[in-house]
Amino acid sequence: MDSSGPRMLLLPSRASFDPACGSSAWSEDLDTDEWFGGPQTIASIRSFPGTNCWLKNGYDVIVLARRARRRRPAELNKTVQKLFALPWVGNILVVKRGFRERGCALNITQPEVSLINSLIERWIQLEL
Repeated sequence: MDSSGPRMLLLPSRASFDPACGSSAWSEDLDTDEWFGGPQTIASIRSFPGTNCWLKNGYDVIVLARRARRRRPAELNKTVQKLFALPWVGNILVVKRGFRERGCALNITQPEVSLINSLIERWIQLEL
């Protein structure tokens, strides 16, 4: 499997998520455990990082918790290094959230990937 570029994934929901309730899935309802070998944290992006430019949709960035990333300095993310030349440890999952229902998880389309790459690059720069 080529891990040198971003990929779009279909994430399954957690076993505890009950779609029969009529509610939409939120980031917390998605099963992301396969992508992380430790505790996860979710950061929400509502505006372009470092600016007051609001985005139509929000994005949740799911990453390995900071303390877990510090314990694994040798596991740098090759995609982040290749795209942004930034040192980042672990995977990054991005979940698009709805405009009207801010927490509702939505599908990401291929044309949005460039915007998401820009958002993530800037977000990582501010996180480091």
